[in-house]
Amino acid sequence: MTAAPGSAPGPAPGSAPGSAPGSASGPAPGPFDQPAGEQAQAPTHLVLRNTRAEHSLWPAHTPAPEGWRVVHGPAPYEECAGHVEGATGVAVAAVAAGAV
Repeated sequence: MTAAPGSAPGPAPGSAPGSAPGSASGPAPGPFDQPAGEQAQAPTHLVLRNTRAEHSLWPAHTPAPEGWRVVHGPAPYEECAGHVEGATGVAVAAVAAGAV
């Protein structure tokens, strides 16, 4: 899996840019994060693929960048993460944790 298509270097994967550090409920989830509660089963994400066969987990409400096409979804985060793992052999959680 690669970084978000068309994104500039920035916060580590899985972090929530613009969230208030140290807030009582923790950082607010970002568009690439796994939703919680009732949203966990909502079709919130897509899987994109580019011409180099790189895959990316992408928020369903955001258009795919040029050079990327939707290959799965919209579907719940877990389903999309599983699709990425099946296509690449790399777990989304490992990328978000910086292990890859």
